[in-house]
Amino acid sequence: MHRSALGAFGIDVPTSHVEVSKAFWRAALSRTSRAGTNHPEFEALAGTFSTLDGFLQDVGTTASRVHLDLHTDDLEAEVARLVGLGATEVGRHGGWAILEDPAGMAFCVIPVDADAPVLDGAPTYGT
Repeated sequence: MHRSALGAFGIDVPTSHVEVSKAFWRAALSRTSRAGTNHPEFEALAGTFSTLDGFLQDVGTTASRVHLDLHTDDLEAEVARLVGLGATEVGRHGGWAILEDPAGMAFCVIPVDADAPVLDGAPTYGT
């Protein structure tokens, strides 16, 4: 039995638009930001959005988009569940899984500790 919850949202931005996008989203969301240390392509938006974290991500020449990060205490079980619902796994990076929904929208499944507060009250899947 495992739990999953929406844990973060990402604003994916082509390299050519990163700086202007950082300025826009900082202002639009009334946040400051800081560069990632282990993953410099990420720019964390300071503060939380209820239980959500927000970040900007440099995605090279890929088109702009927003993506969701689903946090789970059982990565493999959650990926299998989502694939069973129609998602497609497209890769792994940094310990997480990258999937696309049936319409091709990218999202990630991120493993978190089973005691993570973001999972409090999250639905339970499996038996």
